[in-house]
This record gives sequence, structure tokens and C-alpha cells, in this order.
Amino acid sequence: MKKTLIRTTLWLCAVIVAASCVSANGKQANVQEIPYDEDCPVIYQARLIKPAHDYQKLDYDSYAVYGDLPIIKEIKESQFDPDYPPLTIWRTKEATYLAMVEKLGWVRTFYSFSDSTYLRDCDTGTEYPIIEVVNFPFNQDFFIEGVPGDQIYMLLKFPPLPKTTRRIDYYELVVGQSSLVKENPNLSIKALEANHHIITPTDRKIVY
Repeated sequence: MKKTLIRTTLWLCAVIVAASCVSANGKQANVQEIPYDEDCPVIYQARLIKPAHDYQKLDYDSYAVYGDLPIIKEIKESQFDPDYPPLTIWRTKEATYLAMVEKLGWVRTFYSFSDSTYLRDCDTGTEYPIIEVVNFPFNQDFFIEGVPGDQIYMLLKFPPLPKTTRRIDYYELVVGQSSLVKENPNLSIKALEANHHIITPTDRKIVY
């Protein structure tokens, strides 16, 4: 009876080890899956105040101007580990949404996004190119109009990531650079998903 129990225990251990490892490249790797989110973040519709007109990069008057973005609850820098900027992620079967919290610095704040932006799986090296910046254009500078100090979020949409993706790099073309920069490296999917609370809509407090 004792030998049978030992053999059974060893067999179960072998099954568990085999289920938690792969050897595609001859090395063992953890394939623990992170469940998909059942929903995606609130997708807002920014108001186009002024469309781009004969767009020229050095002509600010030719930039599109957007406004009426929902503001979110203020996030203090002290609430975040410097290694984890104010980002959060939703991973659904259909798409991946990366939300970036931004603070408006002026009545009209400048933004720009490249269609070369992508996410990279740190374990496999697979790249996932951006599909869209929801509401906003690619490869053109534009303004967002609002109250200085308001915090908003930009929503970047990518293809769905595998459930086994644990960490990602975020690459974007930074203004003034000619090549892509690993802007936010080695981001933990679990840590990013734990940040869903940072996208909390709020009303502006008016002080008389």
C-alpha cells in the first residue's frame, strides 16, 4: 500500500511538472495563463473642436483640436512605484487596451502618436503593432483642450495578447527621435491589470 501511494504521488508530480513547462526551445518555461478580462475600459468620444487643415508640422494653426474628454480622479505620483508609470491594461479575447494617464499642462496640450508603436512579449519576443489610438489620429501632432491640471486617459488598442503573456515592453516613436524607443520596459501584466482603479471618472470641483 505504501509503495503504491509513493508511485501515485510521483506520477502526479510528473503530470504537474509537464503541465507547467514547455520545451519549444529546449528549455523549461512557465506557461501559467492569466485569464482574459470580460470587458474593456469605457471608450469615450472626444469632441473635435477644430479639424486639421492643410496639416504642416511646423504650423500649429493647422493642428486638429479636441476637447470634452472625461476627467479622472487625481493620481498622486507617490501612489506609484517609479518602475510602474500610471498605466493600466485590459486584455480581452478581441483586443488589448492600454490606458495611459496624462495630466494636461496647458489650456491646449500637445500630443502625437506614431503608427509604429507596438507591444513586445518579453518572453517570446513577439511584437503586437498598435491598431489605433481611440479617437485620435496617427502621425500628426494635435492639441487636447481642457483645464490645466486635469487628468485624462489616452486609450491605445492592440491585438489580443496570449493568456501566457506575463510581461511586455512598450515601444513608441518619441518626438524628436528617428527610431523607436523602449519607453516602458518589462511591464508586469498582473501589475498593470491591478491598476484598473486609476481610470475612475470624476467631476471637476468648482471653487467659488
